[in-house]
Amino acid sequence: MEYPTNWRAVPIYPTRRTFPPLDAWVPRLEAWLPTYVTGYGNLVDVTLENGDRFYIGVHTKRMWEMVARYHLIDTGELKRRYRELHGMSQNVPLPVAPRRTVLAAFKSRATCRVGYKNDGAMGYIAVARIACIEEAAADRVHIHLRSGRILTHLPMSLRHCRSQVMRAENFYLHLLREGVIADGGWQRL
Repeated sequence: MEYPTNWRAVPIYPTRRTFPPLDAWVPRLEAWLPTYVTGYGNLVDVTLENGDRFYIGVHTKRMWEMVARYHLIDTGELKRRYRELHGMSQNVPLPVAPRRTVLAAFKSRATCRVGYKNDGAMGYIAVARIACIEEAAADRVHIHLRSGRILTHLPMSLRHCRSQVMRAENFYLHLLREGVIADGGWQRL
């Protein structure tokens, strides 16, 4: 079946019915970032480990829930454990035990509206798939992924970006120590 593409020839799956089967791409997920595509609106830009990309018509929160459900993760329990460890329950990292990685939240789009300092959209990146992080400006970073893709000008400082990675890894290790996840999968979550 032919799907529409944008000018870069990246496939667009605007509705849930048109998505490729989850088994075909969730196990190979490297990153997802919110984006705006003219003619389609807000979509999620998905990058796979082999460098393949496509856009799907969901919000990042729904994407987080889909990936968690695919890996049989109780999101309520995950948020509760993250809140206990870090004192916050937003932008919860998503540990993916079978792949021995954790998907960390990164600010990927800043607002242009005056007076909305902390308003922006969050994307998620598999920490194990980050090749390097470099500072582009005082409040911007480039993240190089192992697939070869470079996520440019993400609106966060290098310090905050590294903090997000450490917080996500810390959470993953905490779940391992607590016996919630094992080296190859989930135990009780």
